[in-house]
Amino acid sequence: MAAAYRAGGPGGVLPPGSSVAGVDVGGLNREAALERLEAALLPRYAAARIHLVEGDTLVAVRTWEELGAAPDLPGAVEALFAQLPSGGAWPARLERCWDRLRRAPPPAVVPAVTVDREALA
Repeated sequence: MAAAYRAGGPGGVLPPGSSVAGVDVGGLNREAALERLEAALLPRYAAARIHLVEGDTLVAVRTWEELGAAPDLPGAVEALFAQLPSGGAWPARLERCWDRLRRAPPPAVVPAVTVDREALA
């Protein structure tokens, strides 16, 4: 694992405690983090229902798919990696140790949602 941290760059891994929407992706590279997120979050989005309200009236209940909306999980993974110092994940690991001493939270993001505007019409 230490060699992976030292590698940094595209082959690097996220520091321990990194998460997206509450899903732990610490210690994973980009591909593994995306796989974990898809397995954990896509079923949640598929099961969710969005209540469309106009004033005090419930107009409709739709799924994310019906609205043409989807979480941008690849973007969330890239946002986590973008928080790492330019030296890659190894310096970030050292930085995380310092942050833990200061009781700072580990890197975390919430995935953006892409929307198909035509499906909303």
